[in-house]
Amino acid sequence: MQTTRALIRGIVIDNNAQIILVDTPGIFLPKRRLDRAMVSTAWSGAHDADLVCVLLDAREGIDEEADAILTKVASVRHDRILVLNKIDLVPREKLLALTRAATTA
Repeated sequence: MQTTRALIRGIVIDNNAQIILVDTPGIFLPKRRLDRAMVSTAWSGAHDADLVCVLLDAREGIDEEADAILTKVASVRHDRILVLNKIDLVPREKLLALTRAATTA
C-alpha cells in the first residue's frame, strides 16, 4: 500500500552537522495518473539526494519491478545503500545471493 504520496523531510541537527532525511513515495509500476505523479516525485527525490537507500523486501527477492528499479537507480550519480527488510523470514544463503544480485544489477 502506497501511504507516502509526497516527499516528507525530517531534519537532524547534531552540533554543527545537519542531516535532512527525505522519505519518498515508493517506486513501482504506475497504473494511474496519481501513481505516475508519485513515482516521478520519488525519482526526483533520488536525483536530488546525496545518498540513496534502496529498500527491498527480502521475501520478494528481485522480480521484474525490482530489477527495473535497480537498473534505473544505477543512473543516480550518488552513493547508494541497499536495505533489505524481512530478513528474519529468509534463509541466510538466499540473503547473500539476493544481496549479490541486487548490487550487481
